[in-house]
Amino acid sequence: MRNIRRVKKEASDEKKRILLADDHALFRSGLKMILSRSEEFEVVAEAADGGEVLDFLSRSGGDVDLIIMDIRMPGRDGLETLSELRGRGFDMPVLLLTMYSDEAFLRTGMETGANGYI
Repeated sequence: MRNIRRVKKEASDEKKRILLADDHALFRSGLKMILSRSEEFEVVAEAADGGEVLDFLSRSGGDVDLIIMDIRMPGRDGLETLSELRGRGFDMPVLLLTMYSDEAFLRTGMETGANGYI
């Protein structure tokens, strides 16, 4: 019989803090619900546009582990916001959300500093 032992959780096992940015509140709510089912993630902030993303990060000192952000939002869109984030020295991973299949959007996002897209 194998000897099974429980491993103590370490500080690195804490939930990943996520900021969701999308102009569609219903979509944000659904994605938040899906992510909240996991013990690995915690949605700590939501934003409807890039300005709200930048405001939150300025107030919180960038206290998130991951940003999931729509490419197209009114006002400051995801690509502009990503460029501004990187320009301000924020280096947390960013996943871009898109329903567009245009490779130019995706290429621009990756060149600007996105870590991936959904």
